[in-house]
Amino acid sequence: MLTPKDQKRMKLKFFRYAVLVVLLCWGNANTQETGGLQTSTVTKIGIHHIGPAAASESMIRSHIRTTEGKEYNPNMLDDDVRNLYKTGFFQLVRVTRDPMAEGMSVTFVLQGKPIVTDMTFVGNEKYSAGKLLKEVDTVVGEPIDDRKLFFDAQAIEDFYQRKGYYDIEVTIEKQVSELSGRG
Repeated sequence: MLTPKDQKRMKLKFFRYAVLVVLLCWGNANTQETGGLQTSTVTKIGIHHIGPAAASESMIRSHIRTTEGKEYNPNMLDDDVRNLYKTGFFQLVRVTRDPMAEGMSVTFVLQGKPIVTDMTFVGNEKYSAGKLLKEVDTVVGEPIDDRKLFFDAQAIEDFYQRKGYYDIEVTIEKQVSELSGRG
């Protein structure tokens, strides 16, 4: 059985050990996040496109807050990724970080959404394509938005049902060119 003095000594040792572990873990996490540099400056920001570019470099840079010459901030990079997704131009946004002796090199890897180049309606015998185009929100020249396409199909079905055609089914078929990234 331990004496009260021994118990107090053990509690103090345990407390010191716990504090040491917490400090080591915090320091290790901070070092891992910044790539081994305690404080790091962003020395270079690169932009790499997978496939055709969906937006200009100036447009991309206008939507990121991370800038060359400023302190590296992983939270700001997370905001930058969210901001680029919000533009609606990208289906993939990834950031690579490369620690260098003089600072951190950051590269935004972007894959654009395919662009709508043409819309055709097959099987419509009663109404012209022009009349059906007035019912949809998708526009030629903008990125393909699956959510918008879903609502466009619903709008065409509603249009036909308002005209008395109740047995109608609208399906969307996307054909994307692998070379151009255009739909």
